[in-house]
Amino acid sequence: LAGALDTLTHTQGTRPEGLGGLRDAGPAVAGPRPPYVTEAEAATARLRRTAATAVRAVRAVRRKERRVEQVKQGVPSLAIQLASV
Repeated sequence: LAGALDTLTHTQGTRPEGLGGLRDAGPAVAGPRPPYVTEAEAATARLRRTAATAVRAVRAVRRKERRVEQVKQGVPSLAIQLASV
C-alpha cells in the first residue's frame, strides 16, 4: 500500500513534456489590455489613495485630540511633544 501511495503522489499532476513556452512571459505577450481592465485598475488605485488620505486625516485628528486632552490634564508641553514623535 505504501508503494502505491508513493507512486500516486509522485506522478500526480506531472507531465514529462511540460507545458511549453515560458513560465514568465509577461503581460506584453498577451497583447494590449482591454479598456475595462485598465479602468478597473485606475479605479482601484483611486480608491486606495482616497482611503490612505482618509486614514491620515483621522490619525491627525486623533493626535490633536490626544494633545488637547493632555493639556487639559496638565501634562508639560515637552512631554506632549516627545509623546507625539
